[in-house]
Amino acid sequence: MKTASLVAAAMAGMSAVAYAGNGTLALSKVWSWIADVNGEFGSVESAEFSPDGQFIVTGTKFDNTVRVFKVTDGTEIWIAEVPQEIERVAWTRDGKRVAAVSQDAMMRVFDARNGRVL
Repeated sequence: MKTASLVAAAMAGMSAVAYAGNGTLALSKVWSWIADVNGEFGSVESAEFSPDGQFIVTGTKFDNTVRVFKVTDGTEIWIAEVPQEIERVAWTRDGKRVAAVSQDAMMRVFDARNGRVL
């Protein structure tokens, strides 16, 4: 299985499981809340590349932050805090905004350039 396929599977809540005998990989649907119980401060709950591939947005648990990083060197562009754990982050198709959904049942939309809540 190719690395890109493994990444896509992980983002879909699946894991690669090696079968005994022939050593091949297969996908198995696995949902786990282990990180919620044993997670570290700032553990990433969701991540997504920008449409142009130049940035990545992350949403974290426990410190409840949305962060945008430059892919080429890892520079943090901005950080925003919300009241509850982030469940999902996503870019708009045009890459101008970032949406974040948190456990307080709120969706917040941020300006992708500076992190200002819109």
